[in-house]
Order: sequence, then structure tokens, then C-alpha cells
Amino acid sequence: MKIRAAAVWSILGVAMFGAAACTAESGDIEAITPAPSGTVKHDAAVPKPDATASDAAPDVAKPDAPNDAKPDGTTDAKIDAAPDAAKDSAADVYAAVGSPCTNEGTVESRGCGVCGKQQRLCLSATWQDWGSCSGEVVNGCMPGSAEYVACGMCGQQKRECTSACSWITGICGNEPVNACEPGLIEYSDGLSCATGSGRTRECAKQSIGADGGVTGCTWSNYSASCVAPLTSLVAATTAGQKVGGVFIASTPVDYLYENYYSTPDAAKKLCAMYTGTSAYKAPGTFVKVSNPSTTNSVSVSVWLAESKVATLQNADLVIAAFPGNTVPTDLTACAQLGEYCGYYGCTGVPTTALSGITSSSVGGVPVIPPGGDIMVYVFIDDYYTPKSSYEFALFVKTESVK
Repeated sequence: MKIRAAAVWSILGVAMFGAAACTAESGDIEAITPAPSGTVKHDAAVPKPDATASDAAPDVAKPDAPNDAKPDGTTDAKIDAAPDAAKDSAADVYAAVGSPCTNEGTVESRGCGVCGKQQRLCLSATWQDWGSCSGEVVNGCMPGSAEYVACGMCGQQKRECTSACSWITGICGNEPVNACEPGLIEYSDGLSCATGSGRTRECAKQSIGADGGVTGCTWSNYSASCVAPLTSLVAATTAGQKVGGVFIASTPVDYLYENYYSTPDAAKKLCAMYTGTSAYKAPGTFVKVSNPSTTNSVSVSVWLAESKVATLQNADLVIAAFPGNTVPTDLTACAQLGEYCGYYGCTGVPTTALSGITSSSVGGVPVIPPGGDIMVYVFIDDYYTPKSSYEFALFVKTESVK
């Protein structure tokens, strides 16, 4: 039951309302962008300076071949030959500032900074100082530089700076065999445990060494003791980090949905609950998410993902958040609600996204006060092949800390 190859599916409309199933594409869980804002990439730059005039650092997990050929089609020779943007090939012919010049009004130009240019003027028969550097490439790099960055699930890739001061990046490689989503806690039923209990294991978080090496994304051993299914997560206290867990939805819960008719202003959608002659129920659960910091509040995005390929393919999904650490008695009081596929089909939901509470969803992202909690509501229902329980992954990403 690996999360690594998690498929991402659209949320379906509630069957009670005659909704048609929404289809989705499958993909790596790393591609899930909970519509989470600022989905932080974990490609943290790790400089790896040249030891000599040519690139001394071999490609990841692969020694330099003859002529220093690289899998990404570049060569160190090509990169090292790139001129330094801060120096002009004719820099040594420029007369010193303050020295005499003969052609009044003559302008000289030279390269500077990150593919920028600066000029100076011959004035009063004297070369004036060089002006400011302008026209540099925004977010550019110095030609000839190279560095290693983290990629994928604890992989590593090399990127090099071209003569145009822009990065070219090689392929991601060196990911651990059977890599897992860092920080994920996986729960498995059984495993020599009594019915209703199982064991957990955790995927090691990513770590980048001083030499640019990346470790992590490998499973720990299963817990020595049998435990009950997961019911809670502890949010990270660093912006950009995420935690996740595999949960089981098996308790019948009321259907919560987005009320488009509560106000003329579509931006002020409210949570509503089906209140027909008999409340509609389906498997669901509540997951407590805690903020361990006693001094700072954290804003979090929360989203669902497959724990096994296609387990949620035909299911209606709804996700919401409530303040506090107890199961709410009034579902219409939810503070945040994830998008879903409703009576009229999917509205504004990418087919590659699963239900999530993000900056663009109703109410925006939840804020957990210092030492506080929120309760995340999950509703799962499959009209075509209903089940009494579903297994799913829930991720919580810390967007900001204040």
C-alpha cells in the first residue's frame, strides 16, 4: 500500500442528486498541487562549485565518461567555455577611469553582472566612471556556474548556466528504489494484528547534505506494536513542509455540500447539509490536525489523495474543516470547504485535482492557533460500487507561520 504512485482523480457529484461520475488522470502524488497555494517545490538549490577550470563534480550516480559526456546532452567543456558575464573578452583594452580620451562624446559599453551592460562616456577629454549595470536577466545565473538540486522523491539533478544566463536542467535521477512520499505515515490493517488494528511505518523526510547528496524517502520498519487506525496528524511548523497519513473512512457521516444559493455573491458560498426526509449518509471520518507550536499560528492547505490506485475513482468526495478538536454537531458551520463534483457536474475543478482546502477554495486555508486543532471532515461515496469503508491519504501542508 504505497502512496508513491498515487493517482489523482476528480471529485464526483453526489449520487442522490443524479450526478455523473467525474473522470481523472492518474499520476504521481508529487504532481498533486492541492491547488495548494505556493505548492513549494522541494528543489532547494545546493551549489556545487567547480574545483578546477572544468567541472570536477561527476554526474549523479554516474562517473564522467570520455570527453565528459553527460546524460542530459551537455558537456563541462561547453559550460566552462562560456565567458564570464562580468568580464568582457576585450576588458583588458579599456583605458583606466580618469585617463585621457580623444573623441569627445564617445560611449564605450561592456558586459556586467548577469548578462547586463554598462557604459561610460568620454567627457572633457577624460574617461568617466562606468555607469550602473542594467538589463540583467531576472532570476538569471552566472554563465559557467553549475549546481545540484533536489528533485522528485529525494532524487538529484544537475543544472548548469548557459551563456545567456539561464539555467538548463538535466534529468532527475538517483531516487531511492521504491521511494515514498517524505513525511507520510502509512497504516496497514492486519500484519499479525487482531481485527481492527494494524501497524504503521513512516517515510523518512528529505535531507540535503553539504555535498549536495539527498537522503530520505525510504520506509522505516513497521511499528513493533499493533495500533488502531490513524485519526490525527501534527502539522509542520515550517512553511512549505507537509505531513500526511493513510486513513480509513468507515463511519457513516452526513453529506455536506457547497450551497450556491445562499447568497447572490458566488464568492460567498456556504456549507450546507442535505436535509431531506432522511439525511443521506456514506462512509467518512474526521481527522484531527494539531499545531504543536505554542507561540505561532499556522495556515495549512489540506487535500486528499489515493492510497491505492483507483480506489477513489468513482467516488464522490467532499472535504471540510472545522475549528476545535471535537467532532462538530452542526456541519453547516464549517469554516473551509473543498471543491467537489455536485448536481450539475464538476464546476471549476481541474480533472487532475482531488478534493482539497486551498487558498482558492471556499473560505481559504484553515488557520490553526498556537497549540490548537482543527477537525477535517472527509465524505466518500461511490454510487456504482458502494463500499462500507474506504482507504485514502490525507496531506497537510503548512503555507505560512505567524
